[in-house]
Amino acid sequence: MKKLYEKYLLPLLMDYALKDPRLEKYRKDLVKSAKGKVLEIGLGTGLNLSHYPKHIQEITSLENNSGMKPKALEHLSQSHLKLHWYTGQSEKMPFNDQSFDTVVSSFTLCSLKNIQASLKEIHRVLKEEGRFLFLEHGLSHDPQVAKWQRRLNPLQQSLGGGCQLTRNMGEILNQAGFSFEKLSHFDYPHWPKIWGSFYQGVAKK
Repeated sequence: MKKLYEKYLLPLLMDYALKDPRLEKYRKDLVKSAKGKVLEIGLGTGLNLSHYPKHIQEITSLENNSGMKPKALEHLSQSHLKLHWYTGQSEKMPFNDQSFDTVVSSFTLCSLKNIQASLKEIHRVLKEEGRFLFLEHGLSHDPQVAKWQRRLNPLQQSLGGGCQLTRNMGEILNQAGFSFEKLSHFDYPHWPKIWGSFYQGVAKK
């Protein structure tokens, strides 16, 4: 039952929840500095695809849930991109060292089973001068909100395909060996605070 939920129903729910038009400006800002050869991990239903700048003509994606692909192809048809789709885990990527100039992640790091292994892989496949562009939600800077996030985290993981509310993305990335060209931690005003503590930035090796 869980596998059926994650393959067929979860993609529809994720597409509905994350298609919030008020997120569009954040998605545009996320990918506007993408350069060269691009990998997007956790592509999901492909909501970033239409926002890539015109100088990016193709991207590679790595998504562990094959059930996301039909919706992703719908969104791909509204973009100018050519997409190379891979189904697999970010903890062990099927790419050579220093393969990409840019790695992109949005609302993905929250649900990775082994985030440390995944970040190690991102570090490995990025070129020395490459950049990791991310837009994520995680642990709130408000202690009262963070308390509720910890209480509700088990339920969130069950319903959200492993999504966790309690990850401090800034600290986690820093511990994984990344430094920041830019890092913003802010409350997204259109969502409940337990989901709306956003981390957005540009990291480098």
